[in-house]
Amino acid sequence: MAVPGQFSGTFTVNEVGHGIRQIPAGSYLVHSTNCLSIWGAGFAQEMSYMFPAAYERYRVFCTQSRLDPSDHWPPPTLVGHALIIPPQEADTAMGSPNVNVVCLFTSYGYGRPNKAIGKPGMDRQSKILENTVVALGNFRRQLEEMRASGQIGDVVIYSPQFNSGAFRVPWDRTKGAVQNAFFGFDSTWNFMTPPGQA
Repeated sequence: MAVPGQFSGTFTVNEVGHGIRQIPAGSYLVHSTNCLSIWGAGFAQEMSYMFPAAYERYRVFCTQSRLDPSDHWPPPTLVGHALIIPPQEADTAMGSPNVNVVCLFTSYGYGRPNKAIGKPGMDRQSKILENTVVALGNFRRQLEEMRASGQIGDVVIYSPQFNSGAFRVPWDRTKGAVQNAFFGFDSTWNFMTPPGQA
């Protein structure tokens, strides 16, 4: 159990060549998601295969957020939220890392809008970045609350270059948002670089 006041407030950023399976137990694995209960492309799709139980928790969270059971899509109020999913026994039993999966809801929809079924498309880049700032703040507040109550001690975070794939946001802008949001919070954030860039 952590002792209040033992942390220095140092936020450290690293770039590492880790793959998902190399992430140490107890870490936080952060990625960006839409609010429509789909991990359907890029890193999120890879996560759905490696962490199917965590993916189901995310899907249930989105579905249960609907204001009315008859609504086809979850509400846009999910944007800017951070969902921390603790390690799922079913995932670790199949050999997946024993990590906390963190979903940052940075875009309401994904891809192109589909008017025929009312599916929202991906938010514009500037909006995704705004949503990211809010979601990062939400994530930090949850960590601060858990640390203050003694639930957690050291915080080690891993993430891909999120938002830069399917959401097409320049990585430097998202990286800057992370550095600003976590400045002064004692933790380490490891950005996993794509193969060949480490």
